[in-house]
Amino acid sequence: MKSKKNRIKKLPKASVHIEDLSGMEDEDLLEMFVRGEQLAFNVLLARYKRPLMGFIFRFLQDREASEDIFQETYLKIIKNAATFKGQSRFKTWLFKIARNLCIDRLRHLGVLTMVSADQPLSGDDGASILDRLQSPAMGPLDEVEQHNLVSRIEAVLTDVPIEQREVFILRAVLDMPFAEIAHVTGVSENTVKSRMRYAMEGLRKRLADLGAQSASEAR
Repeated sequence: MKSKKNRIKKLPKASVHIEDLSGMEDEDLLEMFVRGEQLAFNVLLARYKRPLMGFIFRFLQDREASEDIFQETYLKIIKNAATFKGQSRFKTWLFKIARNLCIDRLRHLGVLTMVSADQPLSGDDGASILDRLQSPAMGPLDEVEQHNLVSRIEAVLTDVPIEQREVFILRAVLDMPFAEIAHVTGVSENTVKSRMRYAMEGLRKRLADLGAQSASEAR
């Protein structure tokens, strides 16, 4: 990561236009904001509004609560911008703050029900969470079957321990690398991978149990 000193030399002067900032790195924009350039913060807000709001909503499944957490996240960014030391990417820092606020809210709500399980993940073979959870015997799934499987995942995800659920959400929804998830959650990368494995195993078992229950009820 570039040092703050080196980055500052490349920053535009004051009174810039928002178009001048759109191609800048997050960390440079944050540094400009610390120096008093409000437009730099506006660019960061616009850049991450949709992914951050989507991330929060997938945790909380409550629009009003999600908007509150979104506002709280950016208020914390504003308050602590000068303390950012560049030891991680701005994006990682941003989502770590949002994650901690979501976890606090979840401890009160006890819900975590939405995941984008049909999106390909980076690395490995590009398979999606959906691909990894379905039984090999099922073969390719059509659109309706995929939708039904996603619905079943949503139905059982709340049974997965919260430390495993958060890793599952960060990986499946944001396609976040394990190293970044480790930084966000404050545990080692090996622990993150173990939690992801346990989450997948738990979901497979719960999906199998749900399927057996549905078959029994259909008799």
